[in-house]
Amino acid sequence: MKYLLVIDQIKQGGAERILVDFDAYLKQLGHKVKVFAMSGKREDSPWTESLDVTYGCSSSDDSFLGKLLQFITIYKTFKNLVSSYKPDGIYSSLEKSNFLTSLVNVNCKKIMSVHNVLSIQYLKIKNSIIRSLWHSIIKYVYNRCDKVVAVSNQVSEDLISNFGVRKGQIQVVNNYVDGDSILSKSCENVENFTFEKDLFYIFNIGRFSNQKAHWRLLKAFSYILTQHINKDVRLIVMGNGEYETQMHKLAEDLNLSNKVCFLPFDKNPFKYLRNADMFVLSSNFEGFPVVLAEATSLGIPFVGTRKSMPEEIFYDKDVYEQCVCDVEDVKENFTPEIAADDIALGNVMLKMINDDSFRNGFYNKVRIMVGKEDQFSSYLSLLL
Repeated sequence: MKYLLVIDQIKQGGAERILVDFDAYLKQLGHKVKVFAMSGKREDSPWTESLDVTYGCSSSDDSFLGKLLQFITIYKTFKNLVSSYKPDGIYSSLEKSNFLTSLVNVNCKKIMSVHNVLSIQYLKIKNSIIRSLWHSIIKYVYNRCDKVVAVSNQVSEDLISNFGVRKGQIQVVNNYVDGDSILSKSCENVENFTFEKDLFYIFNIGRFSNQKAHWRLLKAFSYILTQHINKDVRLIVMGNGEYETQMHKLAEDLNLSNKVCFLPFDKNPFKYLRNADMFVLSSNFEGFPVVLAEATSLGIPFVGTRKSMPEEIFYDKDVYEQCVCDVEDVKENFTPEIAADDIALGNVMLKMINDDSFRNGFYNKVRIMVGKEDQFSSYLSLLL
């Protein structure tokens, strides 16, 4: 069988990681696989080494006319690939790719996946007409494709309640990881950082973007340093992105330079995660973050915002409530002023830091999200 995987771009996000692993899974079963990325180039990510990728364009255009002309070029390239390759099934990830996939008339199943809580994601679209248009497009496209994969119950409920997608169109498939592979990679040596045994390390990895809200993490960390804590804490932030300069400046403004370490993205983050004492997810929204599944496989406790933490990963709702906080302001804010949302995140961090019994027993309070083959076999069954 021949399959085509479609995605907006290939960098270091969770959706991209799933695509790379799904590609490998299909090839192991003897299937042929091609990947179409709407924008980018091979050197953008180390994950492209094993992929047969066709790119729609090399970079994104900021102007409206430029975006329109660029999309036409992307569509033509994609249509030509579909026509020549003749896939037996198409699996697309993220909204732009899902929309692109919907435009191509092809005699095979088209499965579309949703990785985020879209009603929050689209708050960043300031023009109400464009935002309303996207809502209409999502409702139309997702109600007419063969199936929509939602990565969590929260994502599914959002599609039904806020976008009018029929419940029968959606199948929830949580993100899982290969526990054995992660454990093996986590044993590699860390060469660009020294973990000290008497320090308590808080870890985060992700793109420096509005979605990930790293400014909130830095401010929450600054807040907890003013509170009673029974540990000598350090924060490690791994990643890069559009807000990298602002992040470094904010750390300086908050006088955190000797408490925070910024590390570049590493294709093996597990060797760092294994040495962390806890993970914090400060995002404005997520779907089912792969990094949380990875944390469960290594026994690393985590806390975060409610819209970034799927409830189904916890066995007990009461435990879930102790690990999440509600935030209201999703707009980026790189001023050093500590806001209510920052304090809310800081308080759940303090709970995990100071309560040794709660933290040490965390492993038994969450589902261990290993078993990637089950996830991918669910994808494949929808394509058949």
